[in-house]
Amino acid sequence: MNKRLIEKTEPDNQRSRPLLIFVTIILATAFVIASVELLLWFLNLPDQLQENPADFTKSLPGLADHFIQENGNPKIPYSSAPNSVKASIYPSNPRGYFTDVDSSLGDVRCLIEHRNNIHGFRGMDYPMEKPPNTRRIIFLGDSYTYGQGVRLEHIWPELVCQALSAEGTPTLAINTAVNGHATEAQVETFVTLGLNFEPDFVILEYNLNDAGTDAEFFRLLDGARAEYQSGWLNHSRFLGLATWVLKRQRDSTRYLRMTQESYEPPGSEGWNLAQESLLRLRDECRSRNLPLLVTIWPFLYRLSGDYPFNEAHATIENFCESSEIPVLDLLPSFTGRNEEDLWVHFSDQHPNEIANAIAAEALLDSIRNELNWYEGF
Repeated sequence: MNKRLIEKTEPDNQRSRPLLIFVTIILATAFVIASVELLLWFLNLPDQLQENPADFTKSLPGLADHFIQENGNPKIPYSSAPNSVKASIYPSNPRGYFTDVDSSLGDVRCLIEHRNNIHGFRGMDYPMEKPPNTRRIIFLGDSYTYGQGVRLEHIWPELVCQALSAEGTPTLAINTAVNGHATEAQVETFVTLGLNFEPDFVILEYNLNDAGTDAEFFRLLDGARAEYQSGWLNHSRFLGLATWVLKRQRDSTRYLRMTQESYEPPGSEGWNLAQESLLRLRDECRSRNLPLLVTIWPFLYRLSGDYPFNEAHATIENFCESSEIPVLDLLPSFTGRNEEDLWVHFSDQHPNEIANAIAAEALLDSIRNELNWYEGF
């Protein structure tokens, strides 16, 4: 009898073993997913990843209510408000670079303060009239020149002028850059406002997105964000994060291709407009005997691998050279570096203080050469 029971139970145990293994795997998987869900809720992901530093910006208490103001000039869609301060707030402080804040801005986060002076330019106040025996360099650009996420003393226009001042002639940076301004708005700002400051040198930062690809990219991001927030995936942090990663990769690929195509013949409308604006700037500087330098900034992306925008850089540089516009491409100074070491934050790929220092060092020789020729002449 015992032998028959044993013979009967052994097959039952063997048949139930795969089921037990399957159930164990399901329970373990469910436990892992539930743990990840709890962790993602605690970290506020993927919502936090979808936030853009621009979403964090706000006026500090007691200061100007609006950091950006409308501009009546159709070529300058908006400008920075004078005497205003913006705080770019980040969800973490991995390099210990940001300033910690408390309840005055809600949750404890990390920020960089951006202050506009009485003229609406980033920096300390200074008179419009140039004092004798001084030099002024006017910088035209977007957020790379404005210094999104970087302290004032660490942005490349300030570093350039600090170095030149140390060599003898006090040199002031007139930083007219505004986040999001493309070449047309930059040149229009120079002609209508910048010339009033009696500059001795003009430096324009050309960003690859000046060909007009940013608007389309933000449209893609806004669509992906709205789709996530309104869809059923919003109820699962785990599935939401996985979907966000896939969509981010998809949209980044689209943006990469849009940027490349902007500089391929016959060129996008934005690139054609940028060329017209660069020629206008060249002519304005020539008529006033002002030295001009255009500097091309790379995207901080795949710098140590197969950088995808080499042809775009070549197109911009060739145009400047054929138009007799002095130009310096900063790409060689960044090639081979780890791009993540150069980002303001993992959620903000603007150049940080390290990248700004690299750019300033690369530019100084070209600036010195131009200054020596014009001032010697």
